[in-house]
Amino acid sequence: VSTQSTWGYLNHFSFVMESVIDPIYDKLEKDFASFKPLIFFCYLNKIRPAHFILAILGVSFAFVIVGLAPNFLTLLIGFVYPAYLSIQIIEGTGDQANSEFLLTYWLIYGLLAILDGFFAKLFHFLLPINVYYQFKFLFVLWLFYPHSRGADVIYNSCLLYTSDAADDLLCVDLGGRRIIKKKK
Repeated sequence: VSTQSTWGYLNHFSFVMESVIDPIYDKLEKDFASFKPLIFFCYLNKIRPAHFILAILGVSFAFVIVGLAPNFLTLLIGFVYPAYLSIQIIEGTGDQANSEFLLTYWLIYGLLAILDGFFAKLFHFLLPINVYYQFKFLFVLWLFYPHSRGADVIYNSCLLYTSDAADDLLCVDLGGRRIIKKKK
């Protein structure tokens, strides 16, 4: 294999990777565009926000895997960005459309905090290696990430039908089963 053909393959691979990764970076930057301290920090340091976000998440997840402050890092990741959005809404500068989602997020996050000890013991008992904090880290990210909106998924599939809010829908919870009301 000649050196010239090797460089040709590498250039083609680089082009393909850029065409795949750049849209992911763009989407990530769009999702976190309202996080002004992040945007300002990246502007001052001349780095792309997506690179910084992925670096912080990658280093944090590596620390969680190694076992360096896994609970603290998981709580920090689940707190910083949602807290910033909540403060913006309280001050009236944030997107009011996110207020319902953030209320749902904090409800699920609080429930997770209450059940944290139980889940940690359950994972430790069921699995030979301790992977609880890795799962919790990814779960918390899934809860608040704008495209997954995991908190909404959990609320709508588990908690909504055990509350009075279900009466406002076209179905009612009777012992865990949803009964569809007939439209009048």
